[in-house]
Order: sequence, then C-alpha cells, then structure tokens
Amino acid sequence: MKKNTVILVLIVGLAFVSSLVIAGSIDECDPALKLTPEQKEKMQKVCLDFQKEILPFQTDLKAKSLDMKTLLQENADLSKINAKIDELAKIKAEIMKKKMAHSNQIKGLLTEEQKALFNKGGCSSSMGCGTKSEHMNHGADKSACREKTMKKGCCCKK
Repeated sequence: MKKNTVILVLIVGLAFVSSLVIAGSIDECDPALKLTPEQKEKMQKVCLDFQKEILPFQTDLKAKSLDMKTLLQENADLSKINAKIDELAKIKAEIMKKKMAHSNQIKGLLTEEQKALFNKGGCSSSMGCGTKSEHMNHGADKSACREKTMKKGCCCKK
C-alpha cells in the first residue's frame, strides 16, 4: 500500500513538472525554428500526449531497475539476473520506438525549411538538445547533439 502511494505521488508530480517543461521547451524552439503560434500549440499537445504515453514505461523501467539492484545485492542466480536484463531491454526498446514515432510526429508539424534545420541537429539548447555546456566541447562532431535531439524529440525535454 505504501509503495503504491509513493509511486502514485511520483507519477502525479512528474506529470506536472513535465507539462511545465514542455511549455518552456516549445518557447525555446521558436528562435531556431521560427514556429508559428499554431505549430507551438500543436507541438504542446503532441508533446503532452507523448509524455502521458511514455510515463508508464518510464515508471516500469525505474521499478525494474530497482528490482535489478535488489537482485544484484542478494547475489541472485544468473538466470534471474538475465531475465531482468531482458525485461529492461524490452521496456527500453518500447520507449525508443515511441520516441522515434514522436520525433516523426514533430517533424510532420514542420515546414520543409524547419525540417532542414531540425534534421541538421540544430546544435543549440533552443532545439531541446541538452544544455549549453554539452554543446561547447564537441566541436565539429555534432552527432552527439543530433542523437540527443532525436532521443528527446524537438521541444520535448524531460
């Protein structure tokens, strides 16, 4: 009972914070992509729907990660550990698929010019791609930045 209450409080809190972050992230996209008010509104809805869709997977992933930690502390047999690894991998794969679908949804809201900017990886914090300090040290190699943009989806920071 106590565990369920804690999980419920965490879920509600995360949903609230995520909605605040999404709104701010959409505004940060504007300078780079020059989003119209309609695009911003649609993106906010898409991003909020995505956050709601992915939240149970994130919660499940965290719970299974904690289970794995417990197994490792108990010196469980290798078959139990391998089974837990498989469970974690399955959840991570689902999350990754949903993130790619979300990224494609976001791209669908963009004009051709905006898509070109988005596809370049837009190495600035305004593209929803990490922090400024993460961008300062990778020089010409923007693949790390592009990877983060694709993981998070433009404008939908966690």
